[in-house]
Amino acid sequence: MKQIYDSPTAVNRAELFTDVIGVLAKENHDLCLLHGYLDFPESISSDIDAISEDPQEVPYIIAKNKVATIVQVLQHEATAFYYVLYREGGVKPTLIALDVSLDYRRNGRVFFKGEEFLQNRLPYKFFQVPTPQLEFAYYLVKKVAKGVLTEAHCQRLSDIYAEDTRGCQEQLLHFFPEIDAGVISQAAANRNWESVNNQMGHFRQALLGKVGRENILKVWVYWLKDLVRRIKRVLYPTGVMVAILGPDGSGKSTVITEVSQNLAPAFRRTHNMHIRPKLGIPANHYHPPTIDPQGEAPRSWLMSTVKLFYYLFDYAVGYLLKVYPKLVYSTLVIFDRYYYDMIADPKRYRYGGYLWLVKLLTPLIPKPDLLIVLDAPAEILQSRKQEVPLAETARQRDAYLQIAQNMSNAYVVDASLPIEEVVTQVETIVLEYMRDRTAKRLRLTYSS
Repeated sequence: MKQIYDSPTAVNRAELFTDVIGVLAKENHDLCLLHGYLDFPESISSDIDAISEDPQEVPYIIAKNKVATIVQVLQHEATAFYYVLYREGGVKPTLIALDVSLDYRRNGRVFFKGEEFLQNRLPYKFFQVPTPQLEFAYYLVKKVAKGVLTEAHCQRLSDIYAEDTRGCQEQLLHFFPEIDAGVISQAAANRNWESVNNQMGHFRQALLGKVGRENILKVWVYWLKDLVRRIKRVLYPTGVMVAILGPDGSGKSTVITEVSQNLAPAFRRTHNMHIRPKLGIPANHYHPPTIDPQGEAPRSWLMSTVKLFYYLFDYAVGYLLKVYPKLVYSTLVIFDRYYYDMIADPKRYRYGGYLWLVKLLTPLIPKPDLLIVLDAPAEILQSRKQEVPLAETARQRDAYLQIAQNMSNAYVVDASLPIEEVVTQVETIVLEYMRDRTAKRLRLTYSS
């Protein structure tokens, strides 16, 4: 049978997925994919949910066999880990997300133990999947517990129900009272889930009441482990803060747009900011200013100094209240320009004060994880944008390069290259930073 892929990126994801499944099997690591696998590996458009015999062992197997690098790890339950795997190659980075759990638990309840899946697996293509009755029960419980049941969910549930009607009915009686189980069974058989959706709150309560919580001691242990997990998320945020600098014409806006889109699978969300956090201003969609800042006169020395200290306050407090929480929630935060811009291009900010004061306050400004300077010869920058004279563009270029030289977390990217190559270089810098950070946190060693 001919395999059909929707893009070169899909081919790369398929190959990565195939290799990951292969090394886990080679290492005799039991794994059972839970749902959404019908079109694997040709089409992988979302997370890969699976039950694992030991979720924490997965990254070490992958690193040992050199099939991918782990750039992100999120622990979203005491026994559940979300790994983002990365492989170089292609125009866009190859990323897949593997969400592996020891069991399935929510709200202090363990709905399924991992052994139920691992001991009742069926072969599908080159990987293992649940029996129809287990997949039906898991998928239904997951969606009802979340209170969300879309048309696509309903269609898939009815398809599975038709494969093993008796087995699915037995599972329904395990998780719901008899009357409610009958209503759901009829909905699945008739492919009409309106009665369930209309009473989703009732079915959710029925599910939680039927399963019941674990004993009080286990509940306390559950929430204690969850508290530890949350504290770790705050102390070791999984987001990344990137500041991108460069003279006009270096392509910052285009690079930021492309990088945000291409790296989105490695994060829960992305967020772009312009220059500073802008404390007190609603976090609307990112819109770079359209005015010409170079055409306005500088402020007086006094007003410039007041404005500088206001910026200091905005960066410090805004970081704590607006930026850091996003990093905790696994957000890629990209700044188009940052505080250091005032050193290279004070006229843009109408700054008429002492430049030494701007530099003096620099250590008080929250430092981004990565500072990326887009650099190109002044003549090329001028050919793209002529807001300032050639000599000023050359001066700004030198100033940005000097800033990069003074920062240990700075990288210079050749912006004279085709935009696709510039984007790829920036993405590689971010992903390699994430790889190294994850390896340090997990104490991973990639075999040479």
